[in-house]
Amino acid sequence: MRKAVLVAVAAIVCGLAMGQTAPREPVIRPARGGGSPSPTPTPLPDPSGVYQGNAQFTLSGVSETFNETWRVDLQSRSCPECVPGQYFVYGTNFNATAFSNGAVERGGVHGSVSPNGQAFDLNLFGINCSFVNPSGQIGGAPYSGKMWGGSFGESVGVPLLIQNGSMSGRISGRDCLGQIVTANVSLSRQSTSVPASCNSIAGDYGFSSATTCGGGGSATVTIEQAGCYFSFLIPSVPIGIEGTITGPSSATIRINHAPCGAAIYTGTATISGNTITGTYSGVSNGAAGCCLAGPYSGSFSLTKN
Repeated sequence: MRKAVLVAVAAIVCGLAMGQTAPREPVIRPARGGGSPSPTPTPLPDPSGVYQGNAQFTLSGVSETFNETWRVDLQSRSCPECVPGQYFVYGTNFNATAFSNGAVERGGVHGSVSPNGQAFDLNLFGINCSFVNPSGQIGGAPYSGKMWGGSFGESVGVPLLIQNGSMSGRISGRDCLGQIVTANVSLSRQSTSVPASCNSIAGDYGFSSATTCGGGGSATVTIEQAGCYFSFLIPSVPIGIEGTITGPSSATIRINHAPCGAAIYTGTATISGNTITGTYSGVSNGAAGCCLAGPYSGSFSLTKN
C-alpha cells in the first residue's frame, strides 16, 4: 500500500532529449460560421517555465485524500500550424506521486495549451514505472503511468488552466501501480525557463552485472527516456533501474531489487559512446535467495546493440 508523503520535491529536471522525435498534436482550428465575428482575444504569454505546488489527490479504492508537492516543467516549441495564442509543449519532465519505498513517479510532458489557457490533451507519462513497479502489475492490472489534464483524464473535473503564471485544475489517469489518480493541482511558476536538454541514450542494450556475493548475470534490455530521466527493466528477475542524466557523461542511478524485499540501492553511472558502466551499493535485507543481510554492492555494464 502506498502512503502519502507530504513533500516530494525533485531536484533535477531537464528538457528535450536530443535525437528524440516529438509527438505531433492535433490543431484546434477556430470555429467557422455565419454572423458577426467574435472579437479576437489577446493571446496569452508563453507558458514555458517550472511549475511547482500542491496536489490534492485520491486513489481508486482508498478513502484517504493525499497532499504532495508536484513539479511540472513546460517548454513551448515551434508550431507553424498552431493558431495565434496556442502553444505546443513537449520535451520536459514532471515529478508527481511518491511511494512508501521512496520511489517518486517521474516522466515526460507533452500536449497543447489553447489560446484561453486551457490545457488540450496535456499528457504526463511516467517513464520510470519499471522502477516503481518492476513486476509490471498489481492486483492483476497492468501499470500505466499516464495522466492527462482536464477532460482528457479518467476523472473529468475542473479544466486544467495554464495562465498568468499558474497551473490549476484537474489532472487524472493511472499511476505506475495501475491505480486511478484524481488530482486537483495548484502550481505556480517558479521560473520562466527550464533546465538544459540531455543527450539521448534510449535504445536496446546488452546488460551484464556482478555483485559482491557472487550474483549477477546478463540480459537484453531496452532503455526508455524522457528528458533527462531514463529507466529499464530486467524482466526475468525482475529488477527495475532508473536514472537521471546529470552531465554529458554522468548519471545517478537507483535499483529496485524486487525479489529481495524491494531493497533499493543507489549509485552512479558513466556514459561513454555506446557504453554505460555503473556501480551501486546499499544494505541487503537477507531475504530468501538473496545476499546475506548487510552491506551490499555491485557493478554493471550496458553496451548498445
